[in-house]
Amino acid sequence: MKEFVRGNAVTFSGYKFVDVNGDDTVPEEASLRVRYLVCGEEKIDEVAMTEDGGLWSVSWDSSPADPGTIFFNIRAVTPPGYGDDGQFRLKANPANPRGEE
Repeated sequence: MKEFVRGNAVTFSGYKFVDVNGDDTVPEEASLRVRYLVCGEEKIDEVAMTEDGGLWSVSWDSSPADPGTIFFNIRAVTPPGYGDDGQFRLKANPANPRGEE
């Protein structure tokens, strides 16, 4: 499992979408949905992705999140469609403050 240090931007890049036949397709919109905890309370961010040459990317600010496992979903918004699910570990020790502190 990939690990990142809290406070850094987590970059998702090089994502592409395929249609039901397995052919590359470029949706009009795509987004990243991230599920994480802040002081033990569930939060969900949805961030629009940008496209360049058929590849999609986005950065997510990890500053407010509790350390632990972070779950994400990348999906086409228009037209609706599935992209990718995944997870990564966010590390932080007591000297690593939250973004809102």
